Amino acid sequence: MVGIVITGHNGIAGGMQEALRLLAGEYPWLCAVDFMVGEGEEELKQKLMKAKEEMRECSQFLILCDIMGGSPFKNAFTLFYRDPAVKLFYGVNLPMAVELVFRAMENQEKWDLEAVSEEVLDLLKKQQGSVVWPKRE
Repeated sequence: MVGIVITGHNGIAGGMQEALRLLAGEYPWLCAVDFMVGEGEEELKQKLMKAKEEMRECSQFLILCDIMGGSPFKNAFTLFYRDPAVKLFYGVNLPMAVELVFRAMENQEKWDLEAVSEEVLDLLKKQQGSVVWPKRE
């Protein structure tokens, strides 16, 4: 099984989890860890450890952080950087999360953490852009 933890600042993780439920349906190995205003980093570490512990049946984990360098990223990195079963992503957005949840739902038996990570990052480069409006006269 692949566990997915979304973490970020002030409600972004919980909001993304709810959006994922709407778009992808229920995935039992998905949880949100928000770093709320007024919380300390020790509390955040405890919440991250609890999330991983609750998914102890999972053999691999994805941790999706909102921004590189923020407290959720730094604490997830510090806690799990030596764990080869954990892959840490930063700059999470809804298309990334949807793609990873769908892949986790479909490929539990054949999951290759490194290959999926590279494929999803390549795919995301193609999913960002802007719309150019035609010139109006």
